[in-house]
Amino acid sequence: MAIPQNPQQHRLNPPKVPKPELRNNGQVAPSQIVTMIQSYGLSGLDS
Repeated sequence: MAIPQNPQQHRLNPPKVPKPELRNNGQVAPSQIVTMIQSYGLSGLDS
């Protein structure tokens, strides 16, 4: 997982993007990850 360029700001201001994939018992399909990256970059993938 890539580290957000500004982790502190990311935690304080999470992206205003709906994440329906998180409703599936916390399991994210690879295709959904690709969609997330295409939608708003790696900033949404906070590990």
